[in-house]
Amino acid sequence: MGGYDSYFTGEVRITPPLTWEQIKNTRQSPGLHDVKLRTEELVEDTRTGQVWTITADAVVPAGESAYNGSDIEDELQAVIDVHPEHNFTGTIEAWPEDRATPWRYIVQGRRVVRQEAKWPGDQNTLTDLARRIIALDDPDGRGAEERRTVTLDDIIGWARKALGDD
Repeated sequence: MGGYDSYFTGEVRITPPLTWEQIKNTRQSPGLHDVKLRTEELVEDTRTGQVWTITADAVVPAGESAYNGSDIEDELQAVIDVHPEHNFTGTIEAWPEDRATPWRYIVQGRRVVRQEAKWPGDQNTLTDLARRIIALDDPDGRGAEERRTVTLDDIIGWARKALGDD
């Protein structure tokens, strides 16, 4: 990944949500810089005053603007390891500023796995997908025959396969 910045999206859901005590313990573990806990606050009025309940229902990227994110995989794994009694599901996706091939961190069981976007078969990246789509625009090129029959649904299907979302 190097020193390049990316935009990060997505979430890893926590079931059941972490309690306040668990949130405090997570925040005190080795620092979280590239991910953070998404917290929810519930305030209930009682006869003696207000009772605040704070829970964390997801791990999310730390920022909305582009940043390096080089520790996301390790930090996400650390949160999962600290809470063996909770389930973690979901993905955090990386979209590089320089439009290089995106990747994602997906939770498989209790392990965080980095997956590069791949094109099935002979084509290996989103760059190959882009070339295939651009070839459709060349009336004399290799995409000319395919252009007569391809639909938007076909192109969306190719994109989903390239991202591994099929």
